Amino acid sequence: MMDNSGVPIGSIQRILGHEQRSTTEVYLQSIGNSERQAMAVFEEASKNSHTDSHTEVTNRKGWGG
Repeated sequence: MMDNSGVPIGSIQRILGHEQRSTTEVYLQSIGNSERQAMAVFEEASKNSHTDSHTEVTNRKGWGG
């Protein structure tokens, strides 16, 4: 996802903790549709804070003040 958004491969390499750029390239090339969909779900979920996600669950279940 980051590579499709124009994030430089060097930045992706550092985020993933790869010492070798070639390792990052292998991962970027091997990612398929299901992995991309999983990352999209993760990115969407990470937009909410931990507290927000609990607040939503609490409100849905009728708990809380």
